[in-house]
Amino acid sequence: MPIRSRARQLMCALLLAATSAPALAQEGAGDPEARAQALFAEAWRLMDQRRPAEACMLFRRALELKRSPSTLNNVGRCQQQENDLLGAIATFESSVELAQQQPPGPKRNTWLKGAQRELSLLQQQVARLALQLPDMPGLEVEIDGEPLAPGARHVYLLPGRHRLTASAPDRVPHEVELQLSAGTSEEHRVPELRSPAVGPVLAGTGDPAPSAAGSGLQQDWPPPSSQASPRVLPWALIGAGSAVVVGGVITGLLASSKEGELERNCPSDTCPSPDVDPGWQGRIDDTRRMALVTDVLWGVGLAAVGAGVTLLVLEPEGDEPQPEAELQAGCRGSGCGFELRGRF
Repeated sequence: MPIRSRARQLMCALLLAATSAPALAQEGAGDPEARAQALFAEAWRLMDQRRPAEACMLFRRALELKRSPSTLNNVGRCQQQENDLLGAIATFESSVELAQQQPPGPKRNTWLKGAQRELSLLQQQVARLALQLPDMPGLEVEIDGEPLAPGARHVYLLPGRHRLTASAPDRVPHEVELQLSAGTSEEHRVPELRSPAVGPVLAGTGDPAPSAAGSGLQQDWPPPSSQASPRVLPWALIGAGSAVVVGGVITGLLASSKEGELERNCPSDTCPSPDVDPGWQGRIDDTRRMALVTDVLWGVGLAAVGAGVTLLVLEPEGDEPQPEAELQAGCRGSGCGFELRGRF
C-alpha cells in the first residue's frame, strides 16, 4: 500500500509539471523573478492541499530561477521531510548567509530566525568535524571517498564511523578512521604530509619522526662504541658489582637461616645420625655450598665496585689511552672464584 501511494504521488507530480508549467510560464514569460514567484505561490497552494512531494518540486524549480532566503528555507524543509539531513543543513546555511545580506526589516528577521532555528535542531542530529589542514600544494582531502570542497574547514557528517584521507603529489597519504556521535563537535588536525624518504611517523600523533639532518640530533644513534663516553665502563662495573653484592646478601641470609635450622636440630652438639635422618648430610652440604656462593658473590661484587672506582679515579683526560678492565668469575672442579685483569 505505501508503494502504491508513493507511485500515485509521483504520477500526480508529473501531471502537475506537465499541466501547470505552460500556465506558469505564460504568467511570467520572459521574467525569471515573476516565474519564480508564480512557482512559489503554486507550491504553497499544494502544501495547503497536503501534496508535499509536488510542492517541493515547485520550490526547487523556483529556487533555480531566483535564490531567496524564503525559497531556501522551504527547500530545506523539503529535504528534512526526505531525511536528507546533510543537504538540509547546507541549504539552511545558505539561507542564513543570504538573509544576512538583505536590508534590515521584518522579512529579513523572519527568514534569518527560521533558518537558524532549523539549523539548531538539525545540528543535534549530526556530528560536526572541524579540520586543521596544512598549507601544502595539491592537497586533497576525502571523507568516505567524497572530496572535501576547496577551502572548507568543517563538515557535517552522520553519526557513525568515517574514513578521512589526505593526499598530495609525491607525499605519503594520511589516513585515519573517525568515530563520530550525534550532537558532538570534533576536531582533527591533518599533519604535514611527509616525503616517502622521511623516516617513520611518530606513534599516536600522525607527525613524521624528526630526521637527523637539520634537527640537531646526532645521526649515529646509538653512538658507535668508539664514541662512547669513557665513564660508561667504570659506572657499569660499579652497577654490576653492586648488583652482585646484593645477590651475595640474599644468599648469605638464606645460608644463615639454614645454618640456624641445623643448629636447632643439634642440641648439645649432638646431631642426628644418617640412619635416623638420611637427608641430614644433604642439608649440611647445601648450606656449605650456599655459604661458598655467598663468599664468591661478595668477592666478585666488591672487586667489580673497586675496579669501577679505580677507573673513575684514574680516568685520563684528552687523548690518553683509556683504562681497560676485565672481570671473570666462575666455578671449576676445585671450587669457585674470580679473576680481574686490567690495564690502568
